[in-house]
Amino acid sequence: MHLPHKSNTAAVQKSKLNIHELTTVALMAAVLALLAQIAVPLGPIPLTLQTIGVIAAALLLPRKNAVLAILVYILLGSIGLPVFSGGRGGFGIVAGSTGGFLYGFIPAVWLGSSLLNKGIDTSMQRVYLAALATMPCYFGIGTLHYALVMHISLLQAFMVATMPFLAIDALKIVVCAPLIWKIRRLLHQQLPKVF
Repeated sequence: MHLPHKSNTAAVQKSKLNIHELTTVALMAAVLALLAQIAVPLGPIPLTLQTIGVIAAALLLPRKNAVLAILVYILLGSIGLPVFSGGRGGFGIVAGSTGGFLYGFIPAVWLGSSLLNKGIDTSMQRVYLAALATMPCYFGIGTLHYALVMHISLLQAFMVATMPFLAIDALKIVVCAPLIWKIRRLLHQQLPKVF
């Protein structure tokens, strides 16, 4: 009988998510859904607190788990659960004019999480850099998608879909990034293998 090599077994175990990681992924998807419901109509695209959830995913979770949380959130909304802004759900939202912002969250958390060092010894400047790096991802993809779906120029899409939100999202980062990082440090004390 041939037994698997120890290093192969360790690699398989390392690639699997443990119960703590699955829980954090599910909780982060729930946080995104909750923050999406706090919406203020601002032209064709509502202002939500959802991007705070994106920043939190990037700063709190390892890269793989952050991406997975966003994918779970988008999947739940795509199959019709009312997790998107205004209690909406369905594939039409993802394919619609603002859908690009949703799937722009995927590279946003990947990049933001990648820019952080492992552990909690990261400087505040790097935390801000990681949080700010999320913005070009979801704004860039969201603007491009909006232009394609609405059949308008990129400049027009930028003026409608991005410009009104740039300063607000930058302010969210200035206010929320230090708080989220403080939460991560506290969580790291309790669950060092997860955070």
